[in-house]
Amino acid sequence: LASKRFPSRAVRPKQRVIGERTLDMLRPAGLVMVAAMLLGAVVLPEGSERTCAAWDSAHGDACSPEADEIGLIQHRRGTSATLAGSTSRTALSICPNAVTMSENSIWNVATSSESCSSSEGIRGDVGFACADASGAVDFSSIFVDMTTTTNKVGCFVWETDDCQYPMKSVQQIDFDVEWEGCNNLWMAPLWTFSYPWSPDTNLQGLSGEIDFVEECPVPTIDTNLGCYDAGQGTGCVDSQEWGMGTSSNGPQHMTMTLDTEGNLDVQLCAISGTNCTSVASYTNYLNVVYPTTDGRNNVYK
Repeated sequence: LASKRFPSRAVRPKQRVIGERTLDMLRPAGLVMVAAMLLGAVVLPEGSERTCAAWDSAHGDACSPEADEIGLIQHRRGTSATLAGSTSRTALSICPNAVTMSENSIWNVATSSESCSSSEGIRGDVGFACADASGAVDFSSIFVDMTTTTNKVGCFVWETDDCQYPMKSVQQIDFDVEWEGCNNLWMAPLWTFSYPWSPDTNLQGLSGEIDFVEECPVPTIDTNLGCYDAGQGTGCVDSQEWGMGTSSNGPQHMTMTLDTEGNLDVQLCAISGTNCTSVASYTNYLNVVYPTTDGRNNVYK
């Protein structure tokens, strides 16, 4: 899973060059912040009963391939109290307090990106973890606050490099997301993909990439599966506007499911997980995309 925030069209693996002028044109005047809280995933263990729940709490309850053969994020929410003076209040309800992202976080600043290139390189200085009112830190959370820097040029990309997983094992992924002030700015708070990225065809719809929340095309928010170019006809429901970059209008809950036939569905729900509406679907996903066909079971991140 990954989080990216920079202006451009999310078609991988083409690079996008970002300069001062481009970002100046797209820089909002008010709040620019987004938070995502990964709540967990339901998986098929494929014969292994080991999960990250068994991982020593000294490692911050974060997913590790050493603790989970399938590498899926099955963390327990962190309970470590934050250090005095290390918190700051935010304007997002699902992330009351921002704290420095520690080594216990499942997120790390990406070392490379095929989607973005900038004279300032890849930056992580605007990324934080979330803590609740008691100071308990959620190590699955990521909070990006562009108001904390005056230099807004760069590629702001985070990933869960230590939590790679095979999509064939996934039954369900859940997370909460909220944003403010991201109008006319390409952002994708949560997305997942597998490497190599569609090496035979270079088609996004066959790459397996899932952009759960993406402002593309700006200024609308969509769930983008790329299946428009995978020849799936009515089996592809993709890039349907369900929000705006200006605001998420409070926290939203999202659920992705894969059934036993390999059909993928993404639903947008109230924060309580109720009143869900399907916003994207990909019929026969596992039997079409490159990472899970022709005997492959390539890992995602």
